[in-house]
Amino acid sequence: MSIRPRDPLLAVARVVTWFFIVVLALTGAAMLVAAPVVAFNNATVIAELAKEGVKVGSEVTFVAVMVLLGVAVLMGLAVWFLRLLLKLIDSVGEGDPFAPINAVRLNRMAWLSLAGYVSAIPVAAMIMWLASIAREAHAEVQSDFDLGGSLLLPLILFILARVFRHGAAMREDLEGTV
Repeated sequence: MSIRPRDPLLAVARVVTWFFIVVLALTGAAMLVAAPVVAFNNATVIAELAKEGVKVGSEVTFVAVMVLLGVAVLMGLAVWFLRLLLKLIDSVGEGDPFAPINAVRLNRMAWLSLAGYVSAIPVAAMIMWLASIAREAHAEVQSDFDLGGSLLLPLILFILARVFRHGAAMREDLEGTV
């Protein structure tokens, strides 16, 4: 049973969600490809940095690889989150948003957003460290960095999961009495 046979809001939400899934998946894949390239070209990376006047050791390459892998993990978490969102959007389009599975999905989305926020902290720290090295060689390098997230999102999603769980239970009770 569909709420509206061609709900434009849900159609736009699906398209936008798929767009971000593709972009984030490609970004994550690029990071996974770049990590071993940087790791296996350690000497070349250090030599290029030395040409720029940056005196570093192999720790820079190691941190760069860790950043690439960390970003790939963050992209994976984001894709997983958006896939759950897509299933949620589909259930709304089918006219059954208070299905018990949506409470589970919202709960997973909350945990994923929390994991992403926490995982971004060490990645951001490594990026800031790399930026400080670049700034030593080139004073014009900027290193303003914002995690761009809020711990409010997981909290809101956990609460919504409870609302959906309660709504599904109420619907089951109502169906049992009719």
